[in-house]
Amino acid sequence: MNQEKTGAENRLLAALAHGSVVAQGVGILVGVFIYITHRDKSRYAAFQALQAAVFQLLNLIVVIGMWFAWGILYRLGMIALIKQGDVTSDAAPPPYSGYP
Repeated sequence: MNQEKTGAENRLLAALAHGSVVAQGVGILVGVFIYITHRDKSRYAAFQALQAAVFQLLNLIVVIGMWFAWGILYRLGMIALIKQGDVTSDAAPPPYSGYP
């Protein structure tokens, strides 16, 4: 097995790639940039950068999916509340949507 010594610079690049998760969305570009610039120089830094970019991309996809699910469930809940207002005569009117 060919093991590459991980120097301080390679560990710093790996930490930068993984630490860029705090910049949601832009952090993916940091990981990809480190991967592209160091794939020939350092196998360790390139692998860690690619791993961080893939993790952040999957995380972004899950978050966007959860936003859509929340929006659908929110709208279904509002439909149920509006339907309940039609049945109960003393209920508050539905919110004004801005359309005539």
